[in-house]
Amino acid sequence: MYSGHIFPILFLIVLLSGCSSTGSDDAVREQPYFLGRIAVIGAHGMAVADFNEDGNLDLAVTINEGDTIGIYLNQGRGWLVPAPSLSAQRNPCFVTTGDFNHDGHIDLVNSNWGGHTVSVFFGDGTGNFGEPTYYGPNHMVGQIEVRDFNNDGHPDFMTSNMGTEDLSLFLNDGQGVFSSNIALTGFSSATKFSSADFNKDGIVDVAVLDQYTVKIFYNNGKGVFGKGRTMYQVNDPMQLKSIDTGDLNSDGIPDVA
Repeated sequence: MYSGHIFPILFLIVLLSGCSSTGSDDAVREQPYFLGRIAVIGAHGMAVADFNEDGNLDLAVTINEGDTIGIYLNQGRGWLVPAPSLSAQRNPCFVTTGDFNHDGHIDLVNSNWGGHTVSVFFGDGTGNFGEPTYYGPNHMVGQIEVRDFNNDGHPDFMTSNMGTEDLSLFLNDGQGVFSSNIALTGFSSATKFSSADFNKDGIVDVAVLDQYTVKIFYNNGKGVFGKGRTMYQVNDPMQLKSIDTGDLNSDGIPDVA
């Protein structure tokens, strides 16, 4: 019988702070995150998946305080149990999932804003993860999305890089080893993006929120993107804070919001 702290998922309260390209590290660390009866300082991102393959959805949460990723396993009937946390690099930010080495188990990838890297953790299907492999765009890394960007059947990922204001693409060789390149550049502020097949050619494209505009970049199927097409423009950059995609009008074509 488990004798440690157990937290009811029905009372899970999450206050997530955003990753910022301005301000000090201390300012980033002072944002609160509450999980049940526990308060953890400086949480940013969350991923939901079945890490131990018991049919219940579990949580991974990036936590600045201690530079860790907290793993919380769902015991069923709405109860979460803390599993051993993962060591990330400085200021872990976004986190998401994929089966990067095709072993049938969920893996994790997270961006480390202060460490200027991304971390890849391979899961074993029991809720445990191996030691991280680090890849570095060598810039402050913000958002991260997992998609198959070059149509080879392997999950890749893309990151936004703050300071250089560009996007890096990490292509998977099928074994969970990634090669990186700068895929999109020349932005004023490229901290937010979203991916979808906007022109229905079966290839994942990218929409980038660039200060005053939202631009669409079409993918040639090899992870190479053409010149951006401006989809939306405003006079005040404060009007554009985030970006996402979905079929909002049910016409079978992804929209941008």
